[in-house]
Amino acid sequence: MLTEVYGYARSRKVIWTGFFCAGLMSAVFAAVGALPPAEGWGGQEAYQTILGTTPRIVLASLIAYLAGEFSNSYVLAKMKIATRGRFLWMRTIGSTLVGEGVDTAIFCTVAFLGTMPKRC
Repeated sequence: MLTEVYGYARSRKVIWTGFFCAGLMSAVFAAVGALPPAEGWGGQEAYQTILGTTPRIVLASLIAYLAGEFSNSYVLAKMKIATRGRFLWMRTIGSTLVGEGVDTAIFCTVAFLGTMPKRC
C-alpha cells in the first residue's frame, strides 16, 4: 500500500530503512553471541547452539526481504501504469503474490540449502 499511496521512490526508502534495521539487529545478535558469558552461567552452550545458525538465517532473510519487497513494489507500480490506476484489488494481490513468491524461494534456498540430509 505504501507504493500505491506514496509511489515507488518513497517505498524504496522504506525498504532500505527496514533492510538497515534488520542488518543492525543481526550485528547486535552477533556481538552478544561473541561476548563472554557471565560467571557461573551454564547456558552458554545452548545459547551458542541457538545463535549458531543466526548469521545464515539473517542473511537469507535480508536477501529475501530485499528481493521480495522490491519485486512487490516494482510489479505494483508497473501494474498501476498498465491498468491506468484501476483494479486496485488486482494490483495488490498480484504484486503480493510475486513479492512473497520471490521472498519465499530465496529464503528457503539460502537458509536451508545443504543443511538437510539427502534421502533416497
